[in-house]
Amino acid sequence: MSELLDELIARGDVATLLPRYKSGAEKDFSRIGLALMGSYCECEVAVMTYEPETFNVPGGRYTPDFRCILADGRIIFVEIKGSKLEKGYRDARAKLRAAAALNPWYTWYEVICCQGAWNVERIKSE
Repeated sequence: MSELLDELIARGDVATLLPRYKSGAEKDFSRIGLALMGSYCECEVAVMTYEPETFNVPGGRYTPDFRCILADGRIIFVEIKGSKLEKGYRDARAKLRAAAALNPWYTWYEVICCQGAWNVERIKSE
């Protein structure tokens, strides 16, 4: 793996190492997510990864957009949406709520970008 990484860096082809975000809101969040979630959780975000794992939930599978590991060891998952009106919002919201209920040891958030403002909602595990 190190040889491949060294080769990509030597060629200047580091763009292949970056995630390909599925939406503009996800790309925007990738730039400000560390600061936003660190501020919201009152703890520095040590690591943030894109689409890190998939959970089995009733009705299918669910892959949260981001996982943040906080400096104090807490793990949070973040679902990013551009709007509540976008296609598939209700299905993604239902799967997010199901994942939160089935995995209460993590903290779950939905973050919606609306006209440049970020609305952060913690999803309660029931």
